[in-house]
Amino acid sequence: MLIILRYIILISIFYFLFRRLKVLFSYSTAKNGPRGSQNSENRKNQYHEKKSPYEILEISRGASKEQIKLAYKKLMSQYHPDKVAHLGADLQALAMKKTQEITWAYKQLQP
Repeated sequence: MLIILRYIILISIFYFLFRRLKVLFSYSTAKNGPRGSQNSENRKNQYHEKKSPYEILEISRGASKEQIKLAYKKLMSQYHPDKVAHLGADLQALAMKKTQEITWAYKQLQP
């Protein structure tokens, strides 16, 4: 009888956790929710208005695919948030922003 009671308790705990996680994930990915209310097109083009992908990757406009890839890898190795994790939260946030900017620029230059 005690074993059955334990299983019932475990099942109810897992059921509660599953429903709670389901609510959290559906809330964060909702189209019109607080986190999803920003227009996705604005998020995609947030770097486009500031700089060109070539300026972000620090390359010339006539760069080859190999040069673009090399510049991307160099900048990612320099600004990756894991590399500056020991330097504090402010620099980590800056590195995250720069990493997103570099990734956006690289994706823009890919065919």
